[in-house]
Amino acid sequence: EPDKFLSFCGVAVNALDQLYYPVEHIAWAADCKLIPLNSERWWTASSVCWALSMYLMVLKSLRHHRIIHNIRKNIAQMREVPRENILALSTLQRNEMLTAVRCLLDFVHAVHWLPWGFLWAGKLKQWHIGLLGILSSLISLCQS
Repeated sequence: EPDKFLSFCGVAVNALDQLYYPVEHIAWAADCKLIPLNSERWWTASSVCWALSMYLMVLKSLRHHRIIHNIRKNIAQMREVPRENILALSTLQRNEMLTAVRCLLDFVHAVHWLPWGFLWAGKLKQWHIGLLGILSSLISLCQS
């Protein structure tokens, strides 16, 4: 990564994503009475992992976007740089912005599932949740 902030975000996102899946499986197993635990805390923990991961991804993508913007600005001032290089940087910059928007949508969705009273947790309507998921999925499809 180009700087320490991006390195930290990358490591933290990887750790949160790796933690999310086993925590979610424990919550599911507790709901199914496969293990004798209260699932509520485990669901909250999985939602916290999800929300933090998405928040850090938003920050990471916006930072990448800014770095690419600065590189593109410096390269545009040079006369010998092929137009394809500038266009490639523009594509990278657009992709980082799409990633930031997608992760922001997922962050809003994740916060909704946190315990009531935390930010907007539990206050979104069903159609809001559906719309967030659809928009996030459409952005993912555009990026692939």
